[in-house]
Amino acid sequence: MMKKLSLIIILILIGDPLSARTFFTDSTPDSNAVTDTVLTFSEYLEIVRKYHPVAKQAELLEQEAEAELLKAKGGFEPKIYADLTEKDFDEKNYYQLIDAGLKLPTWLGVDLKTGFERARGAYVDPQSGTPDAGLIYAGLSIPIGQGLFIDQRRADLKKAKIYRESNVVEQQIMLNDLMYDAGNAYWKWTQAFEVEKVISRAMHIARERLKFIERSVALGDKPEIDTLEASLQIQTLQVELQQARLEVMKSRAELSTYLWFEGVLPMELSDNVFPGEMDERSPVTSEVLFADADTLLSRHPEILKTTFKIDVLNVDRKLGLEQLKPTLNVNLTPLIEPVGGAEDIRITENNMKWGFTFEMPLLLRKQRAELQKNGLKLKSTNLDLERKRFSLSQKYAMATQEFETTREQSEQYRKTVLDYERLLNAEQRKFELGESSLFLVNSRLNKYLDSRIKLIELQMKNRKSELKTWYVLGVLGNAFNPYL
Repeated sequence: MMKKLSLIIILILIGDPLSARTFFTDSTPDSNAVTDTVLTFSEYLEIVRKYHPVAKQAELLEQEAEAELLKAKGGFEPKIYADLTEKDFDEKNYYQLIDAGLKLPTWLGVDLKTGFERARGAYVDPQSGTPDAGLIYAGLSIPIGQGLFIDQRRADLKKAKIYRESNVVEQQIMLNDLMYDAGNAYWKWTQAFEVEKVISRAMHIARERLKFIERSVALGDKPEIDTLEASLQIQTLQVELQQARLEVMKSRAELSTYLWFEGVLPMELSDNVFPGEMDERSPVTSEVLFADADTLLSRHPEILKTTFKIDVLNVDRKLGLEQLKPTLNVNLTPLIEPVGGAEDIRITENNMKWGFTFEMPLLLRKQRAELQKNGLKLKSTNLDLERKRFSLSQKYAMATQEFETTREQSEQYRKTVLDYERLLNAEQRKFELGESSLFLVNSRLNKYLDSRIKLIELQMKNRKSELKTWYVLGVLGNAFNPYL
């Protein structure tokens, strides 16, 4: 088994081959330096959709359905047959029997059959006898009772077609789940990255302030105790920065579990790759699709999957009802005698073989039991369909409410962050003028830092709730995916 490679160089093509982007790098000492690269949310989801093993598995469902359909079509396969039996003994030909031809099942349930038979010899059974030139026959078998409207072959073909459509929505379900889990991992990574940037910025400010205080102490403008206060602030921020970087590493590792090459080679994201810039505004969601939520929910893959189950059960029910009828097949076979050449072949009204077959169980226990079981399954599946419709409707309502609430919270809290920033800047100016203490400046900085992290959390909640809304609508795995 191929060992997982850590940080391998590979070009992932997004769209145009000329727009190749390097997301995975080599960790060997002699590798070339790789410039920073931004991995946007859409690019990331596109990589997951193309290369993740689950996505590759989903593609196999279509091939599996086509194979099942091909198998069902085999029930209508034309067949050629040939049977030759000859007995010679003591220099005498006892018999020579030839029967060869073509059978052709049809969608209407009628079986066509044409062929040639000939019987020769001293001891041929009289009822199997034919003229010396043999007989050409072309007949048909018509089901008048059971099998008139549907039979096992037609039922299997109908179910195979439903199965093909069901596999398409099963594929969408797999991709919908995959895109949702992968998307959450991306936003978790983005949140950790943004928090680390904020704390790094605060650390830079704190260090610059310590330098300013050390110069002021040297000039006698500030008390020496302020250097201790400033150093303690840096020490606190160092711990927070270490934790933030640990969260970035953990989230990057989690994100890497969704990054594969061709579904077989697991990859790890390079340290030179960063998430896209976080928009200060709430994400713009398509109001058209949200307004059309009822239609999308009615076409949700889970709803369609259950509907297809009902369709299959209805096919079984029709077949079960058909099997309550007696088997009654009428067989008609005109016979043609080739007298000489092709111009001498003739059919007369007397040259005919016909008959019928009849069969019927007296109590029909098996057939009635199968119908009862089918009815119970239909009832259960219909109840399951209604439950799923209600559940998806409720989940959609909760997801949209969460989306709107977090968007409003983000917009409101953005003003709070700006106010904390103003207070921090004002307190910093007062401190530089000697009208405030370092304790108050650090307090303002901590408040501002907490508010910035809180805003990042709200913005990420908003993006996750937006992703969840699309997930509940079931569009992340099909052409309606708004991110691709």
